[in-house]
Amino acid sequence: MRTKLLAISLLLSLAAAAQTEQKAMMAGGNFDIGYSFQDSIKIFTINVQPRWGIFVYKNLLLGASIGIGITSDNKGKNKGNRFFLNTVFTPYVRYYFLKEKMRPFIYVFGGYMGTTALIKARSSNLDGATYGGGLGFDYFVNKNIAIEATLGYVGAKFSERSLNSRIGFGVGFQYFFMPKIFNNEALVK
Repeated sequence: MRTKLLAISLLLSLAAAAQTEQKAMMAGGNFDIGYSFQDSIKIFTINVQPRWGIFVYKNLLLGASIGIGITSDNKGKNKGNRFFLNTVFTPYVRYYFLKEKMRPFIYVFGGYMGTTALIKARSSNLDGATYGGGLGFDYFVNKNIAIEATLGYVGAKFSERSLNSRIGFGVGFQYFFMPKIFNNEALVK
């Protein structure tokens, strides 16, 4: 119990004048889930993406995210269902508008994507690039915590393979805070 109280008080001590001011930070993550079908082909996708960022200027966030996800489909001809484990590392840039409880933003990202395919007890690996961008908004439920929704384009290109594109919707939670080190003038100088 003491450990939980200590962790909560540490997180609250990080929060000074946060949100989108210069030197403020954001930590959180997104979760997206998708299901698509065309004729007899069905595809299910689920992804989790923790992220972190720092505001280098007012409203301009630079950050990175690391994600893991799974995709399952029945596209393999005479192979049955296929299963893919996906990993990504993507630096990103966001720009926030307005200074209200609901803050819209635009974002772009680009980075590494790897996938491991499991088909009939055999595996193969592919490495490639992923990139995209879109729109989103953070709804601040209090001074530091926001519920986030995004809508955007995601492209993935593996060597010697065609471009895989999709439009996706994501939801998540973000925690905005000003690290204590930036509030202490003696430490900043």
